[in-house]
Amino acid sequence: MVNFLASAPIEFDWTLLVVGNADRLPISPVQGRIHEIKANPHNPNLGQINDFIQDVKAGIVAFDCLDAIASVKDWTAERSVSAIFDDVTCKDRSAQVAVNAILGDWDEPRVELPGGRLLLQGPNYLVVRHGIADARHEREFDSGLNVLIAIGGTDPARSTLGVVGALSLLKNNGSPALAGKKLAVNVLVSPSHPDISGIREVAASLEAGIGFGIDIGAALSWADVAITGGGVTAFEAMASGAVCLAIPNPESHEVDTAARLESRGAAVSLPAGESSEVYAGILDSFIGDAKFLKSRSEKGRGLMDGKGALRVWKSILTKFDAASALVEGG
Repeated sequence: MVNFLASAPIEFDWTLLVVGNADRLPISPVQGRIHEIKANPHNPNLGQINDFIQDVKAGIVAFDCLDAIASVKDWTAERSVSAIFDDVTCKDRSAQVAVNAILGDWDEPRVELPGGRLLLQGPNYLVVRHGIADARHEREFDSGLNVLIAIGGTDPARSTLGVVGALSLLKNNGSPALAGKKLAVNVLVSPSHPDISGIREVAASLEAGIGFGIDIGAALSWADVAITGGGVTAFEAMASGAVCLAIPNPESHEVDTAARLESRGAAVSLPAGESSEVYAGILDSFIGDAKFLKSRSEKGRGLMDGKGALRVWKSILTKFDAASALVEGG
C-alpha cells in the first residue's frame, strides 16, 4: 500500500525509503527519490536497512505492515521521521506517524499521541492506487448498468462463479429488476482461479469480458456497480463513485470492514461463497432500484474521496520539517 504514495502530487528534496513486506514490494527505485527495499516482516535485517538508508540518504523511513515491529522501535526512534503503515494488526503506534486507515477508529481520524507522535485513522487516510482519482464521477442508474466483478485474485471463498452465475440468471431469465435496462459485465479474475473454466463458460452467456491485470482505475471509471472483496478495492470503488457490493473474506477483518461500510449506507455487504441462486435473490432485491443505488453511490463517494496519499504526505512532511528544525537547532 505504501508504494502507492509515489503517485501523490508532492514535490520534495529528500529521499523516502519504504521498507516493505517481502511478498509485496520489489527492491527498486520508483518515482522521484522514493526507494523500496524488501524486508522479512517478522525479522527485518536492520543492518541491511541502515546501509541502504546511508546509500540513498533517506530522510524518512516508512514501514509497510511489519507484523513484528517491536525489534525496530528503538532503531526508528533515532531517525528524523519514521512512519508505519499497518492495516493488518492495527497495534503499533511507535513511529512518529502511524497509519491505520482501515481498522482504526473512523470517528477519530487524527489522534495526537504522547511524544509528538501522530495516529491517522479511517478512509480519509487510506492510500489507494494511482488512477482512482481520475475514475471519480457521478453515476446515473436509470437506463443501464455496467457491473465490474473484482473480488480479488485469490477469492478465498470462491465467490466469483456464484456472482457471475447470478447475473446470468437475472439477465437470461428476464428479471423485472432489469426490465428495460442494458446490463454489461466485466470480470477481473486470475487465470489460475480454481473455477476459471466455469467462470468463462457462464461469462460467455452474459457476453461478459474477462481480464486480469487490467488498470483498476479505468475499470472502475467504466463501472456503475463494483462487486469487490472487502479490502482496499472496496474503498477504491467507493472513491470512484461506483456502488460497492463488498464480499469480504469470511476469515479476516474484512467482515467487520464490510459491516462498517454497510452501516454507514456507503456499500452493501454480501455473504461469501454462496450459490448463483442465492446471489441472484439478493441482487434482485435492489439491482433495479435506481434510487437505492444512487444513495449508496453518493454516500460511498462522500466517505472515500481517494485523497489519502496527499493527506498522509502532508502529515509526514509536517513531522519531517519539525524534526529537521530540531536537528538544525531551529
